[in-house]
Amino acid sequence: MPQGNQRILVVDDEAPIREVFAKGLRLHGYHCATAGNADEANQILQQEGFDLILLDIAMPGETGLFLLAALVENYPDMAVIMVSGNEELGTAVYAMRQGADDFLSKPVGVSLLVYRIEKALSRRAILVENKAYRQHLEHMVSELNLRLEQSRGVLAALNTVVQSLMAREQEIPQAYVGLQRAVSDIDSGLNSLADLATGFINDAPNAHRTD
Repeated sequence: MPQGNQRILVVDDEAPIREVFAKGLRLHGYHCATAGNADEANQILQQEGFDLILLDIAMPGETGLFLLAALVENYPDMAVIMVSGNEELGTAVYAMRQGADDFLSKPVGVSLLVYRIEKALSRRAILVENKAYRQHLEHMVSELNLRLEQSRGVLAALNTVVQSLMAREQEIPQAYVGLQRAVSDIDSGLNSLADLATGFINDAPNAHRTD
């Protein structure tokens, strides 16, 4: 069942199909808007946000496949399900490779439509969550690297002081050697921490469209 107020845009040049899809989805708790072609869809998308778009492939003017490329680039967090009267496997494969989340052949029963929409929205939610998590980690690592660089600046200044004292106080070199070693150990620890942070962010889950 849909969670919250999930919004779906139905794009199809055949009015009866648009209305059947929209009515069925509304009965299942979704908020729906409809468009008869790619131009109408673009106008609606500029005004409202949607979680998923049902996109017909064969439409007058700009085709669904042409619009798909723009959707993937401009609305990366929105799921896209392509719908077509053509059951040709090559078309489905091409659409999925271009970034569609699913492909359905007409006629499509409302029960199957709702099931596939729920699956697509669930996958999309995971990808969006992973993307937000990764962005959070990247921000944390960026802050950590900034602090590490600031710490290295302090250590460099301290090391200069140690070298100066060692040059002037030859009678007690061991104390300054120990201090210099401590500075070197701290710097090495900072480098290890930076490497650990970089490895952590590289191992974090990636959020991207799947073929």
